[in-house]
Amino acid sequence: CQFFSQNETAVILAKLGYMSAMVFFIPFYIFIKNFFDGHEKNKKIDEIIINAIGFLSLFFIFFSDFLVKDVKNTSWGNLPIMGSGSLVYFLLIFVLTLVIGFKLFINFEKSSHQEKVKTQYFLLGLLVFLIANIIFNVILPFWQKIPQYYFIGNYSAIVLLGLTAYAIVKRQLFDIRVVL
Repeated sequence: CQFFSQNETAVILAKLGYMSAMVFFIPFYIFIKNFFDGHEKNKKIDEIIINAIGFLSLFFIFFSDFLVKDVKNTSWGNLPIMGSGSLVYFLLIFVLTLVIGFKLFINFEKSSHQEKVKTQYFLLGLLVFLIANIIFNVILPFWQKIPQYYFIGNYSAIVLLGLTAYAIVKRQLFDIRVVL
């Protein structure tokens, strides 16, 4: 028994893919607050705003055609046909990236030299990850109408994970001890 047609399944999977970008920001922001943001106290309003934006956008992405109206089958596979809210979505992603990046940069500048040495590899990996995602997952598909290279942005997470692992193992980032 099949619940959805092949096209409906492709639309749901496309929506879930776009939701994953929004889901990234909530735990990432909490991660930054816990590990990098020892300088601010009692600033809950920004956390509430990030969570509200994240959860509201998840609702609109999944339960409407706000972002993904349909999919079309091409030689590259199923590519989404964007809805009327795609500009809002991509601008929101861009703004959230800038806000979190700015917060990281400010905390990096306030850090001691020893902390800067520990976090520089993580921040370099994050920068490569964000630039690749902005180019291949936002600029090319949305403004240039070339969506088939989106996977390059997704695979840039390997660079982030590799440089983070290096910073943890070699530079004792987050004071994590490697257990053998």
